[in-house]
Amino acid sequence: MAATSTVGPVKAALKTMLASTLTSAQVIYGRRGPFVKNDLVIVGNARGTVTPAILGPTRKRDEVYLLEVTVLCSRPNTTDQQAVTEAALALYTAAENAIRTQAGENLGVANVMWARPTGDFELVEADDPEVLAKATEAAVTFTVEVKARI
Repeated sequence: MAATSTVGPVKAALKTMLASTLTSAQVIYGRRGPFVKNDLVIVGNARGTVTPAILGPTRKRDEVYLLEVTVLCSRPNTTDQQAVTEAALALYTAAENAIRTQAGENLGVANVMWARPTGDFELVEADDPEVLAKATEAAVTFTVEVKARI
């Protein structure tokens, strides 16, 4: 019987690893609250492909996907966008470095060959008047590429 997808176990392992490393932030699996800290790390959506790795009676498959991670910094009662953006970039750097320097490359998940940041990122500063009335925010989303043999 073929192994199931590694997406769930990788998300859980990534959440655990980042929570133990980034203690000043709240690390969550998906976008569900409650949110109790101003700094969030969201281990989010995945998109990928599964293809036959080999032909034969065992029919192993390669699973390759991108896992989205978002760091969000929110500061109520401030209009200092630069400070908030710099906090988000610092948290992004810490998260990416934690993943890059992990022991082994598979997050401790069976069948995972490697998990690594791709280097792609997007910085978004909040510009919605409703959000800005409550807080100044900045978010950095980056991707972690994962390859598994299932």
